[in-house]
Amino acid sequence: MTAVTSLPLTSNSLPVTGCRLSPALLNTRTSHGSNGRIGFPKLVREAAPWELGLYYWDGCEALKGEALHGEWKAESFDNKRPTELLHDEGPAEQLVSLRVVGQVPSVVWSSDTPSVAGAVRFSGLGGVDAIACSGVRAGVQTAETINDLRNGRIIEYTLTVGSGTGAGLWFGEQKWCLFVNVRAKRLELGTVREGWMASQVLDIDTWRDWQLDYGMPLAIRLFVRNECIEAFVDDKHVLCYRIEEDMIPSGIGLFAEDAAGTFEDIRIWQMQ
Repeated sequence: MTAVTSLPLTSNSLPVTGCRLSPALLNTRTSHGSNGRIGFPKLVREAAPWELGLYYWDGCEALKGEALHGEWKAESFDNKRPTELLHDEGPAEQLVSLRVVGQVPSVVWSSDTPSVAGAVRFSGLGGVDAIACSGVRAGVQTAETINDLRNGRIIEYTLTVGSGTGAGLWFGEQKWCLFVNVRAKRLELGTVREGWMASQVLDIDTWRDWQLDYGMPLAIRLFVRNECIEAFVDDKHVLCYRIEEDMIPSGIGLFAEDAAGTFEDIRIWQMQ
């Protein structure tokens, strides 16, 4: 097989025969029941000789409704601690941890501008940490009908991990996070919570092996609605996962574990 025509394909129908299916086509994992509640159209095309894969379809751009990102900033907390002496990259806006443990921050966060819609740098000091971001408009929280998609969110950003374990963006009241674990070369999905001796920890629900390298910019796209999470990396479909309870689409932030790197161009839209 030298070419496959790109056709829209829903995640729960696979009308292909006579060739091997990429793990992307078979990677839907659920914690309960069927994943059939939503299945945004995708492209199916040849990922390797005699192997098909799922890819982002540009027609899904029509799902982007109201932009909710605007000029949003890092949250301010009463227990914030100055960290300018730990920076060696010039002046930077200091971003504050969700929870401070000890006298020295486990991850140093900084931004070139007051808005994290630009570039946010993180530099690990041997631990894990997370920050929250404010200024994002809440948007519609509850769907009025089954066809009302406005409680869904589309999140896009670029992540580069230069060294260490990895980092991820968390979203929703439950703090679900797609964690890019470069050290283990896999993509992990789980929830961020407060740790005992650590500021924050990641409880992993599922993961997928992925080819990852330090210094590699990754264009990440997330579709989140009700109990379903779908993820793409560099337009390749990573996973479709169903969680136990509906996503409450409020809150967004960043998480890092013993790593250095950059988040860039974080954007979020309400679905339509």
